[in-house]
Amino acid sequence: MKKEKILEFIHHVETLKNELRHSWTSKDKQESVAEHCWRMSIMALAIAPELDEKIDLCKVLKMAAIHDLGEIAAGDVPAFDTKGKEEQQKIEKESMNELGKDFPDILSLWQEAEECKTQEAKFVRALDKLEVRIQHNESKMGRWNDIEFPRSQYVPDKWCEYDRFLKEFNELVKKESEKKIKEESDRDFQEVLSEAEKLKKK
Repeated sequence: MKKEKILEFIHHVETLKNELRHSWTSKDKQESVAEHCWRMSIMALAIAPELDEKIDLCKVLKMAAIHDLGEIAAGDVPAFDTKGKEEQQKIEKESMNELGKDFPDILSLWQEAEECKTQEAKFVRALDKLEVRIQHNESKMGRWNDIEFPRSQYVPDKWCEYDRFLKEFNELVKKESEKKIKEESDRDFQEVLSEAEKLKKK
């Protein structure tokens, strides 16, 4: 591949440094997609040795780095925006297929992450869900919208159940959310749990 094409790609992905997510940092700065992907990689390095089953960590790190590349074209849409998410996924797929013409290995990794069947892809999906929750726990309570309260108590569950450590780690993150809700908001935590159970069944 020509070096010009690689440089063009590197300029292209810079977009994710400017693409903002709905999460806010502990210093009250809106988080970028690139920052989210970066911390997923750090989480992978820390958690991978604790998993029940050995994984290809190199592949996990690659997936974490590229799993949101489609958002260059589609933008970031919060997971709870189901209508917007459908359109986003369509645009992402078209964008990644176009990118795959020059970078088929990246497309292959992205597709594996999307299908979420391999151990590596499952781990990346769990990290993706957990990182969001951790970031919310670090943000100011005033940055939480109403749906974040119940989501804090169930969203990563199904993605973490396949591994003992991930399941325990997820419970720790949920406890952190519970503490934040009880100490920093006026929400009744039992009502939050009831709402979470209803949403979990949908």
